[in-house]
Amino acid sequence: MNQEYESWLDDSRYRENPIYLFLELYVVSVLGRLPEEESDWVDSLNLSDVFETEATEWRDVVQEVLDLSDTMEVAIWHRWIRNGKDYYDNHDGYAAFAQDFTDDYMDDDSTVDVWTKASYARAVSEIEAFKANASS
Repeated sequence: MNQEYESWLDDSRYRENPIYLFLELYVVSVLGRLPEEESDWVDSLNLSDVFETEATEWRDVVQEVLDLSDTMEVAIWHRWIRNGKDYYDNHDGYAAFAQDFTDDYMDDDSTVDVWTKASYARAVSEIEAFKANASS
């Protein structure tokens, strides 16, 4: 196991709640910014054995363990589109965004992934426009 990544699990943030680390990596992965070596490291942990899940791919394991909804990726992208620039101007980029997203999602009163039909449709439309502009 890579020493650098292994030390993440020793961090006090993750010691009691290791799933926070995996949700943060999931968030960065959804945004398409997780380096391949980090993804390979998570794969090497065999999370399906650790968490005793039916899912085998690490992202699917995180989804199963946290019972993430089918709209979670929309929630991640929507929040990134609205706040991403601030994370580069004032924070540490994707890592800080993922930590804040995870903290907000894990909050007992979280509304991170709560949608009305109209707000969900608007979010999907904004994400499609954002991705279209990014690929232009």
